[in-house]
Amino acid sequence: MSVYIKICGLTDPEAVAAVAEAGVDAAGFVFATSPRQVSPDTAARLAEALPPEIVSVAVMRHPGPDLVTAVCGTLAPEFVQSDAEDFGGIELAGVSRPLPVYRAGRPIPDRLPALLLFE
Repeated sequence: MSVYIKICGLTDPEAVAAVAEAGVDAAGFVFATSPRQVSPDTAARLAEALPPEIVSVAVMRHPGPDLVTAVCGTLAPEFVQSDAEDFGGIELAGVSRPLPVYRAGRPIPDRLPALLLFE
């Protein structure tokens, strides 16, 4: 079993440089309400400094379709991370794939996707 490392909450070039130097697998940009929340334009500018082997992740929670469209169109993240039930109501565009979050205490389906997060 291998470990996949994602660092989230990047808000400035120094953080992006540290993530790139650390050689993680994924860099997360937060679009949910948070002190680390960034705009799609800011995330896209920051992501330009990531080496090609580090994928970008749009971290969301119960996003509206306008936010998903804006983020996918501007950042074009490899993954959109949100609660698993959110993906029934959003449509991903371009190269973006779902990264569903399953939370303790909520129903878990019998069949799980190959890549997921559990909290």
